[in-house]
Amino acid sequence: MARIRAPAFIMALIASPLLRAQVTCNGLIFTDEFELPLPASVLINEIASDPIDWVELYNPGNAGIDIGGWSISDNTPDHAEVLPAPTIVPAGCYFTFHPSFGLGSADSAVLRLPSFEIVDSYSWTSHPVASYSRCPNGSGPFSNAVNATEGSENSCP
Repeated sequence: MARIRAPAFIMALIASPLLRAQVTCNGLIFTDEFELPLPASVLINEIASDPIDWVELYNPGNAGIDIGGWSISDNTPDHAEVLPAPTIVPAGCYFTFHPSFGLGSADSAVLRLPSFEIVDSYSWTSHPVASYSRCPNGSGPFSNAVNATEGSENSCP
């Protein structure tokens, strides 16, 4: 897998050592500057809560979106972690976030704008088999997936 790293993204990771994130698109991990449309098209696409916690966001739009300043939390708003600026999710690509807070067996993943408006959320009552994934990828309801597909298209039955 090729890796392209932008200095601003690296500096944001250094400045926030608990934040681990990546942008994945067609096997590449990168950030860059893109045209910025309305932010409503980025959504929670997949969630894993056991044994490793992560939340995957997906941009189904046709232009990159800067989600810097947005936050991700669980069902406790005090756990919100703000994404560094700039954090660009290119069109058709994924952003995987590994929170420093734990995602429990009965919990939520909540994505918010800097204004605290909820963009997307999903709640569950028990850990998934592998992950909770939107099927079809990027648009359908969440289902309890047998295979986790962190950073790539969901494996839907």
